[in-house]
Amino acid sequence: PNLYSQDFLTQFGDNGNRESDTYIKINKADGTGTPLEEEIRSRLDSAVKENENLLKQQIALSKPRIVICGNTYYYLKSIYGLEDIDWYNGYIIADLGENKDVLIINSYHPAAHVSAIMSYFGITGIYQQALKNGWQK
Repeated sequence: PNLYSQDFLTQFGDNGNRESDTYIKINKADGTGTPLEEEIRSRLDSAVKENENLLKQQIALSKPRIVICGNTYYYLKSIYGLEDIDWYNGYIIADLGENKDVLIINSYHPAAHVSAIMSYFGITGIYQQALKNGWQK
């Protein structure tokens, strides 16, 4: 299934209201072509460092309850001074500025060669584990 299927959004409490979805992308390419793998990390590091305040503003405006990082938790961690994710459970509950008790999941990058169904079940399983452990949406 598509990660944005109605079943997925309903599972996360969206009820089909697309206004509650926010997608923030940190662009690591300058539009001149596909960067080499070793350049990607350098460009992404630079983009995050140069735009840290803008990223914080975007997150503050979107008021997230759940953040799913596409293998980019490292950057969110560095911006907000967060702890490592508890890999046993696959998530962390943290404050992102004014947004308290945000569920943060680090998943695969969307371009990773992982089936959509595995990503879907992985993310929903982590979400269900967080609910079971007392996190409230």
